[in-house]
Parts: sequence; structure tokens; C-alpha cells
Amino acid sequence: MNTIDKILLFGAAPAVLLLSLLEGVVLSRRGHYDWRACGVSLFDFVGRIAVTLFLPLSIASPLVTWVEKHRLTTLAVDSVGNALLLFITLEFFYHWLHRAGHRVRWFRCNHAVHHTPNQLDLGASLRIGMFGKLTGNVIFLLPLLWIGFDLRPRLHAFRTR
Repeated sequence: MNTIDKILLFGAAPAVLLLSLLEGVVLSRRGHYDWRACGVSLFDFVGRIAVTLFLPLSIASPLVTWVEKHRLTTLAVDSVGNALLLFITLEFFYHWLHRAGHRVRWFRCNHAVHHTPNQLDLGASLRIGMFGKLTGNVIFLLPLLWIGFDLRPRLHAFRTR
């Protein structure tokens, strides 16, 4: 497990869970709060973390390995220009992943849970779908890998040149 994984697992994940539960307490004091829906969201969130930790490979792992071996260059996110390029390209390819989650049944099976809550709150934002590794969502990010960005970056100090 690399540094970014540790930060996400032991820092960001507990913070999101805590904030989600705190929001549930506040909203339930103001009126009705759907704790069952919160439970479903938490189940999806924890399940996604478990799948990520205990399923080392994706259905697309052979393709990822091939693209990594044939990438054009190596681009470090150590400058404002590269960070901006990564941001724009990541947003572009994530758009197509999300769109496929609405249009292609294979990806819809993982994405549909994202649209199931009746209340839009922080708990609902935890529903992303836990089986992205099994559906091969990473294929939408392969162009980033091909042009030189690392899909699993190590945390480095950001510096401008």
C-alpha cells in the first residue's frame, strides 16, 4: 500500500464516514432522516474499500499492463502545466466513464446504485458502486496512462518550475 492509499484509507475514508454520520444526526434532529438509506450508502462505501483492498486485480489488468509497457512518455505531476493537463484530461475521460454508466448496461450495473437514494445528502454521495474493478472502469483512464501519467501516483511534494 503506497502513501496515497494510506492517506485515503486512514484519513479521508474515516473523515467522510464521520461527517456523513454527523450530518445524519443533525438532519434527524431537524426532522426525518432515512437511516436505512444511510446504511445502504455506508455498506456501498465500506464494500468498495474492501473490494479495493482484497481484490488485487481488475478485469482490465492485462490491458493496463500492456498500455503501461507501451506508453509514450512519463509525465510527473510536478509542474502547474502537467497538473492542469492531468486535471483536464482526467475530467474528460471521467465524463465518458460516467456517461457509459448511464448508457452501457455493463457499466450501468455498477453505476446504478449512485442514482438510488431518495435524499441528496452526504451519505448519498458515498454510493459510487463497489464493483468498478469487476466491470473494468479503469479502461476509461487508459489514455492517461498511455500519454504518460501514472494511475497509482506516489505522493510527492508539488513544486513549480
